[in-house]
Amino acid sequence: MKKILKFGNRSVILVRSKSAATAQLEPLQVNAAFPQELATLADAMNEIETVDVHTILIPPGKVCFTVDKGVTDCALTLAVSEAITKVFDTDVSVSNART
Repeated sequence: MKKILKFGNRSVILVRSKSAATAQLEPLQVNAAFPQELATLADAMNEIETVDVHTILIPPGKVCFTVDKGVTDCALTLAVSEAITKVFDTDVSVSNART
């Protein structure tokens, strides 16, 4: 599964393969050594019951995490959208990404 979650002038590319997944935030703050908003998003995602965040890759702006096997792609997309809304206080639109 690959989805683009857009909010304002930013986006998160959500990619899932079985129980492994990544969420890449674009664009990142260019002047920050460690983008605080990426860490805040990772914390919000870690609060999702079925998600376990493992690492943050700063240069590409990715959050790497695992997802429980019983979670559908739709449920994961909704949960990540809610985390984005919580962190950035904005509405999120979802679209399919071309592979």
